[in-house]
Amino acid sequence: MPRRGPRPRWCSEACKQAAYRERHRERIAAARREAYATARQRARVAWFHQRFHQIGSDRSLGVNAALELMWELAGRDDSTRLTPKQAYRRASRRWHPDVPEGDETVFKLLQAVYRVLVASHPDWHRQ
Repeated sequence: MPRRGPRPRWCSEACKQAAYRERHRERIAAARREAYATARQRARVAWFHQRFHQIGSDRSLGVNAALELMWELAGRDDSTRLTPKQAYRRASRRWHPDVPEGDETVFKLLQAVYRVLVASHPDWHRQ
């Protein structure tokens, strides 16, 4: 007895999935990019936490390492050249605990970096 009802649009489940991917290609790509960016952000935060816990009374932070961390915390954008003051402000807006994406430990690391830089360059915070 022949099957009643509408005729299936696809010959197999694989064809159905391929048609879905074709129709939603851009949305799927955007979701993958977002998932990648989220995973990368989590990895960066974990790395910043590790750096913060490495810095303590037994291990100090050098000026060059502090400057490198400052640019990394600010989001290292090579297209614009930031002064140290602008980098600190950008990083503090980005990592402040009251901001939805902010993190308290990373903000403490930023403050430690700032203290090292101000101690080595007394006129740094006036730029």
